[in-house]
Amino acid sequence: MTRVNVTPQPPPRPASVVIGEMAIAAGIAGHSLTLCYRDYPAPLLCEQWKYFAQSVDADAVLHIHGQADVRKIADRINGLRLVFVHSPSHHGPTVWSVQMAGIDGEELHPRPTIFSCGDTVATDEDPGATLLLRCDMEEQQATGRWLISGNRFVPGWANAAHSMQVGVDSAYLGEPVSQNDPNERLVKFRERMVLRGLLIGARLLRGVSEEDANEGPLEVSDADYDFVRAYLRSSIIGTVDDPCDSLAIDMVSRANVYLGVKYGNDSSERNPFYEPEQSHLRQTADARTPLPLITRREIADLGNTRSGVVRRFIEYLKRVDDGYDRYARLGLSADTPDPSIWRQLPVASLASLLRSWSVKQVRTHFDRLQQSGLIEAERLQANGPWLYALPEELAATGNGFRQLPRANDLPNHNENYG
Repeated sequence: MTRVNVTPQPPPRPASVVIGEMAIAAGIAGHSLTLCYRDYPAPLLCEQWKYFAQSVDADAVLHIHGQADVRKIADRINGLRLVFVHSPSHHGPTVWSVQMAGIDGEELHPRPTIFSCGDTVATDEDPGATLLLRCDMEEQQATGRWLISGNRFVPGWANAAHSMQVGVDSAYLGEPVSQNDPNERLVKFRERMVLRGLLIGARLLRGVSEEDANEGPLEVSDADYDFVRAYLRSSIIGTVDDPCDSLAIDMVSRANVYLGVKYGNDSSERNPFYEPEQSHLRQTADARTPLPLITRREIADLGNTRSGVVRRFIEYLKRVDDGYDRYARLGLSADTPDPSIWRQLPVASLASLLRSWSVKQVRTHFDRLQQSGLIEAERLQANGPWLYALPEELAATGNGFRQLPRANDLPNHNENYG
């Protein structure tokens, strides 16, 4: 029997790694970005930061462990390329120092990219172009596979990226709104700064990989824009100006659909989740341990898009009349499938469209809001199902980048696929 040697394809780089490389390149071109990592397991984050640190010379890296390190930024600003903030309490002072240090007229100079971590980072007073990266289960698995494969970029690659002017068509940075809903909110100023920086970084990276010999200003193309847009629409992206992240909202929405099935009127054998509504135990005033509507384990299982719970849940929804409407409220990471064909789609395909989350994210998002009293259980009707509710201010949040149109749909823009 003839053996055919097939070289396995290396796993793709995780979204956070690609975004990090674009941010580093943006800094080289004079546009400092800050990436704030949340929910990342410490070993994965450490390896990823070590990878980024290898992209530049050792003396171009500064680690912030205390206020004394923050004070070094002003003196070293011209030679710094990467700044790693290891304590949430130093996030704000570090970003302010980088933004204000070494201002010299209008000419652009390389600026360091800031990498920060911590679930308690206060970003509301952050003056920079800051992007939140949240590690859901898919991102965690993708990062692990990538690290194990050893498929890395060439160390020192950023040294080959020269600071140069990169032109960005103003149409890319307008105030795009959803093509379907004219009432969708506009992209905010900080989000446009992030978008500009990543577009510049993507174009500069493309020049490095293609060994671009062009010595004049580089121009961002439609291909660069669509490339950046795809990553900004990723489920790991969050924005610092929102009072509550969209992940918690998706958790609440999926939990509510699950509660409607668990305590609903369908007690037939086709519903494997049905339980009698034990409200007398839940509402007893002197109960020492009232029954929870939904357990942490159930929330975690609902976030594991490959779990048996999710598979059986979708199978059930495909059997009921209003299943599509319920499925659309589960918190999707992609566009909702066509309602005319969704029942014909494999369960695995429908599950892959759902946003995933890790056990840690259940603690840092759902549990934290519930313990602070921001997630409350209520009944809209006396005998209706229990539902979780968020304050209106929190429920109105969302990732503004998801409203970015494709390059072909940009108004007042000449096509440029360079």
